[in-house]
Amino acid sequence: MRRQLQINSDHLVFVLLVAIAVVGRLGRLDWNFTPLAAVALLAGCYFRNRFVAALVPLTALAITDLTQPSHYSGWVLASVWGCMMVPAMLGPWLRKASSKLQVATRGVTSALLPATIFFLVTNLVVWAVGPVAGSPFQFGSDLAGLATVYAAGIPFYLKMLAGDLFYVTTLFGAFAIATGGFRAWNETAQGAG
Repeated sequence: MRRQLQINSDHLVFVLLVAIAVVGRLGRLDWNFTPLAAVALLAGCYFRNRFVAALVPLTALAITDLTQPSHYSGWVLASVWGCMMVPAMLGPWLRKASSKLQVATRGVTSALLPATIFFLVTNLVVWAVGPVAGSPFQFGSDLAGLATVYAAGIPFYLKMLAGDLFYVTTLFGAFAIATGGFRAWNETAQGAG
């Protein structure tokens, strides 16, 4: 009976996290200001199985990409989806924090790293794929073109960073309150999925 309750709880958490990511991505206040990375990080903390944790952001991306402007290249799509699995992979590292200092430093690192990796990887891929025909945004295939792409990506990076910090704080705070604090939540999450 207890195992069945845990499985039902895990399914509920999975669906809830996907729903938060989908609603947040479709109803975002601004481009890149979404709960997707925070949801992936929370999934990585909650689910012991990394595959299940990675399925949370991938499911949300699959659902929302049906209604979003399409990625103009399979490489760009793969880089976006790959980068959104990074926070899910950081979750176990954050979950294993044993002191308040580790929780704080790993929490800040886990909140800052996804946007930074996303910025570095996706802009590199956009540059490597080349400009889209008819796009007003043109850049060369040399290092100056790469610099142009990264410079153009800075506002999106800052928005994603702000969104990640906001949503990590909000989601982890809400989850800690709902489960009786970080220590109690950490013990609960150790047994999940």
